[in-house]
Amino acid sequence: MNIIEGTTHTYGDNISTDLIIASRHLTKFLSHEELGKYALEALDPNFARSVKEGDILVIGKNFGWGSSREEAIIALISCGLKMVIAESFSRTFFRNGINRGGIYLVECPGITKDIKSGHTIKVNLEDGTIIDKETQKCLNIIPPPSFVQKIISSGGLLKFIAQDSDVRKRV
Repeated sequence: MNIIEGTTHTYGDNISTDLIIASRHLTKFLSHEELGKYALEALDPNFARSVKEGDILVIGKNFGWGSSREEAIIALISCGLKMVIAESFSRTFFRNGINRGGIYLVECPGITKDIKSGHTIKVNLEDGTIIDKETQKCLNIIPPPSFVQKIISSGGLLKFIAQDSDVRKRV
């Protein structure tokens, strides 16, 4: 899937994994679907209810800093997001996103200045562009390499390895 289109939900900088999914929900042994109901509730109590399948989270700098909890990625996927575009990510969070699969994580410095909540954007992972359909503004991203896109679309690293016999031979 080279083109992703969705409605944006935009927030600022320094959003930790504790804000993505509060630790109090991690002691309840919730299903993935249930975790999604609590995504970003400490930042915006209505967030998970407002997300439609395929929406895109647009975020500032240092998204996902803090603990390495994989539940943060699971909550974002389970609430219906297809992509997170951030000015920058915590490296651990970014790696967890690739390993888990199911959601594209893309960096675009300065995006929160140009893309507002409720806008429809079209992201082309092949040519590295974002077009805001409301303003017609075009932004550039560095798209994930094709092998990372394959991992994400496969449903994560383990599923990718299981599906690709060439990779299994090398592992």
